[in-house]
Amino acid sequence: MIEFDQISYFTYWLSVHVAWTVHWLRMLRAAYFGQPAEIKTAIVIIIGSVLAMAVIVVLLLCRALGEWRHSRNMQNVRSRYGAKIDYVMSDPDIVNQNIGVDDVLEIFGVRKGINEKESLQNARNLIRSKRDKRLFCQLVYERLLGDTGELCSLNNIRVMLEVLGLYRFLEQELDHGNWQTKVRILNMMSVFRLKVDSWLTNVLLLSKSQVVRRLAVHASIMSSADTKLEYFESDTFGRHCCIKDEIELGYSLQRRRAGGLQLPNLARLALLHDDVGSQCIFVKLMRYFGQSEYCGQLVELFRRNRDHRLAMEIACTWGYLKYTDGEELLQEALLTRSDDVQVSFMQALTRMDTGRSVEVLAGVFKSAASNVISYEALRCLYNYGEAGRSKFDELKAAAEGTAKEVLFTPFGKASMEAFIVMDKVLDYEPTGTTVYNVHE
Repeated sequence: MIEFDQISYFTYWLSVHVAWTVHWLRMLRAAYFGQPAEIKTAIVIIIGSVLAMAVIVVLLLCRALGEWRHSRNMQNVRSRYGAKIDYVMSDPDIVNQNIGVDDVLEIFGVRKGINEKESLQNARNLIRSKRDKRLFCQLVYERLLGDTGELCSLNNIRVMLEVLGLYRFLEQELDHGNWQTKVRILNMMSVFRLKVDSWLTNVLLLSKSQVVRRLAVHASIMSSADTKLEYFESDTFGRHCCIKDEIELGYSLQRRRAGGLQLPNLARLALLHDDVGSQCIFVKLMRYFGQSEYCGQLVELFRRNRDHRLAMEIACTWGYLKYTDGEELLQEALLTRSDDVQVSFMQALTRMDTGRSVEVLAGVFKSAASNVISYEALRCLYNYGEAGRSKFDELKAAAEGTAKEVLFTPFGKASMEAFIVMDKVLDYEPTGTTVYNVHE
């Protein structure tokens, strides 16, 4: 209990400081109003600057404090569950097998109930606070993104999240969080390969955030019908598409194909847009997914568009998909395009391998002013089959003693063979290990 003399002391101390503050404020007021306008302005600016700096310092301290608390909380979660997560994600005995509910309960030391329902309830009570649940999911997410060792099993990760009740928690966060939370959760669910509820996806498509709408579309590809791809038909996609859309769409379509679902007509989507970037994305994906039946729809686009990027993509797609009806168009346009486009056209003609373009390629070799184009013409003839190889030998004999003789030198070296051979088959099977194609 505070004594009376203590109260008197604090009251006296407070009165002294109030009087001191009032005294100095009056002195500053008198000095301020007694100065010219220029001095007054300078004083206001100085005081405002000091206050602004004080606010900035306070905000930085608050931010540093928040980061320190987050780091401390993350360290606590990592100390409690980090080793268990690493065991589920990286241990060779676990990665190569599909774990079940009992395995997760044993790994995390959860007491089994009298039945499976009670056991699951005990597991979902293991992590109680929302903060720890968020940090646990973030820990798994960062661990998966930064994994440089043994490949993880996404199936085991999904089982772990489901048993601990975190799949449902992520859906709740996605339903009620702000747009920044939605973006973070959608990225996590995409990496974990968790399906987003169709009703929830439809709600997210109405979000004011463009990023949320884009991620919602990619999340819905695996569970939507062919008619539920309106985002890719919209002007918004045409104006704002980027490399992320191409990567996400490619992997999503691959998973859709693996799931036995029909792929959309990518040529139709390319024709809906006027933006070259979005057109190139759909044309490129056509060849990865072997949509040769739609190649004819690109003829008009090839004729009316003069952009070199789109011409190269269409030619490359026609070549890989063996669209021989487009061979004559490529031959006619071959000498009217820039060097890089000519190379793409010649490679497309080589991949078609109909035998009707040998003389065209030989003509390019003879007439090209650039040694680069002449060399690429030779490379195409070298890979064209028997007819092309015969023409190649004929040109080699005719080039002896001329300036173009040196272009044939790389073809006799074993060390150059890997750079001369031309691939003629393409499928969307990524060779690199990423978070999108790790073991299921």
